[in-house]
Amino acid sequence: SQAELFSLFLEAISMVPLGADLDPLHYYYSSQEIVHQDETRR
Repeated sequence: SQAELFSLFLEAISMVPLGADLDPLHYYYSSQEIVHQDETRR
């Protein structure tokens, strides 16, 4: 749902260190990719 995605997005933003140059969205998507890679590795 939209609300679920939004809360995940906020969570991802909160994981970005303060003052980081990375765009929160970029950080969020790269973290999603890492999770996906871990699943396929098993």
